[in-house]
Amino acid sequence: MALLDEKGPSAPETQAAIQRILLIARVDVAVLLLVVADMLLKPFS
Repeated sequence: MALLDEKGPSAPETQAAIQRILLIARVDVAVLLLVVADMLLKPFS
């Protein structure tokens, strides 16, 4: 990651980018869990 190399790990810009990536990852996991739950609760629909 270029931002990490340029600014360092403790820079506010780097921390904001990390938080944004983690938010996207949480949303991705939530969608995955919803799909799995839907498949388990209605397997033949």
